[in-house]
Amino acid sequence: MSARTAKEIRPLIFPWVLAVLGALVILLKPLLDQGSFQGMIGDLFSLLIDSSHFIFVLGIWLVAAMPFGVEFQHRTMVLLLGQPEERFRIWRNKMLITGVAVATLSLLFATVFFLSGNKIPRDSAPELVVAVLYGIAVVCSSCFWTLIARSTVGGMVFTSTMAFVVGGITAVIVEGFLEPKVIPAAPNAPVAHPHHDLIFCATFLVVGLLYAAIFLWLGWRKFARLEMRDAVAGQGISLPRIPGGRSLSQLFRSRSTSSFGNLLRKEVWLHRILFGIAAIFTAGWLLTFGAMFLLPVLQIHFESRKIFETIFNVLTVAYIPLLTLLAGCISQAEEKSLGLAAWHLTLPIPSRRSWLLKFSVAAGLFVLFGLVLPYCLSLLTSTAFRNPVGLASINSDQGGDGYAWIRLLSWTIFGVSFWSASFSTSAVRAIVTTVSAFVAVLLVMMFADWCANQSGGLLGILLSSITAFTQSQPVMYWRDEFNRIAATLAVLTVTIVCLKQSLAQFRRGGLQNRDLKRSALMLGVVIFVVAFLGFDSRNASSQQIPVARASAPFTEYAPPLVAEVHCAVDVVLESKRHAELEKQFISVKEMAQTGKLSWLATTWLRNAEVTVTLSRMELADGRFGTWISGMIILPGNKEVPFGFVKFKTEPQP
Repeated sequence: MSARTAKEIRPLIFPWVLAVLGALVILLKPLLDQGSFQGMIGDLFSLLIDSSHFIFVLGIWLVAAMPFGVEFQHRTMVLLLGQPEERFRIWRNKMLITGVAVATLSLLFATVFFLSGNKIPRDSAPELVVAVLYGIAVVCSSCFWTLIARSTVGGMVFTSTMAFVVGGITAVIVEGFLEPKVIPAAPNAPVAHPHHDLIFCATFLVVGLLYAAIFLWLGWRKFARLEMRDAVAGQGISLPRIPGGRSLSQLFRSRSTSSFGNLLRKEVWLHRILFGIAAIFTAGWLLTFGAMFLLPVLQIHFESRKIFETIFNVLTVAYIPLLTLLAGCISQAEEKSLGLAAWHLTLPIPSRRSWLLKFSVAAGLFVLFGLVLPYCLSLLTSTAFRNPVGLASINSDQGGDGYAWIRLLSWTIFGVSFWSASFSTSAVRAIVTTVSAFVAVLLVMMFADWCANQSGGLLGILLSSITAFTQSQPVMYWRDEFNRIAATLAVLTVTIVCLKQSLAQFRRGGLQNRDLKRSALMLGVVIFVVAFLGFDSRNASSQQIPVARASAPFTEYAPPLVAEVHCAVDVVLESKRHAELEKQFISVKEMAQTGKLSWLATTWLRNAEVTVTLSRMELADGRFGTWISGMIILPGNKEVPFGFVKFKTEPQP
């Protein structure tokens, strides 16, 4: 292997390994299908499997953009162009290494796909053609878009999105001309075109290869005519020039009137790639939205509109993780790659204020572009589409809680990304570190959930005490809200720890491997403790203990405090004569005299009212009993319903 080949391969090792790990995780999918992981562990494992596909694609994007982007990152493009060697040979070597790297990753993914027990359906030819052509288009167009953006991250974004935009437009046009025909005898069952798959694959093959060939030539032409007019190359992520760019740049020029305003403009300018990603996402979304009403037929059936739903969902799934990832790491990583991080610490501004401004700008842009923008577009489109798409589709699939969980997951990725950027020297290293840390977080949470399941709900006494002293409903009666609150507190705690470590590293300035290892270990311990407490409190909130009543025909279960009320009410009713359907009022004093209430239950029931209603019922074995339906009314009109069966040995009269 020549020195030049080794030099080209070395930067690709990290993203290549990242994509390999993303592919190998798919081998664990049969364990999930066999039911080896249940409950929260199964949910976390499913999230890991789903994330592995994005990790694999992200690795391919980085591999495609790094051969040319790394030259801008290390400011060696001028030296590369000054070498006594033909530019065509330099360009050819870079493109060949990129193609081989992506080809090996594709073969590995196909091998893993079959080894994991998956089978290719007979009607999946269009999906296979689109996947293969997308990979070819990414490789062939990476040179042109990276030279346009003049950075690895910018090249990655433009390479991935432009290929998707061309593919989406092609799919919309093909589906428009292959509109299913409506038969008058069966208007609700349109007949698909007999050669739909063949025409679809042929069209995509022509368009995909033409796109790849054109941008391969444009990439070579751009590299052959490339001139570096400034010796200080690689000024982070730059966008293509647009009309009015000069007046726009004046908006971000430093002024002598406000130091805070200069810092704010600097931070916004460092995040300018987010504006480009958001603009591409919005343009692609609106173009797809407009295309729904511009098909060559007036009546559009649901079968043909599935292509739009797919485009909206793919846009959302690819856009939110990518923007969240970049919003957290791009500012700090770009300053370090430019060698400005340590220099900024010498400014006459407190480092804490500078760091806080950096975090505030990053968080604000993340919320605006990563959460609010896709939610508004999804809401607008779902209303016109009369079918949930994008975030609305995920929200409806999760029973209305999908958007809340997406916010928590996005905040977790953003916090980890911001933390990773503090310990990385470039944007690419920050991205790789963030993805690795996210996988580690999922594994730690799975281990914490397993430990919580083995502990049996250690926080049960604490939750019962809080319930008793606050005279609130047992957590089991509002378990979903409790789980959301616990998850929010957990994410908030982990985010605070990440930000504290980020601030300490920001003020420290220098970067050493031991700092990263020590901080990662501390963060892992915090995540384990927080996750363990959260999962254990979840187990404790759903805990039900057997009710020890001699008259019970079968084993009954109830929350701890309510179980004591069961036993006390049972004893009180034994001493009373009651009629069926008779409503009984039982005082707390009567129940306390039975000796069945603990001090904690008595505290919970102070100033409470307990009513029971009795009705005869027939058991499954033919015996008869009395169904006791009760209601505990706590102060503040908080109701806690309960009920149990009182078995009677005498036959029915």
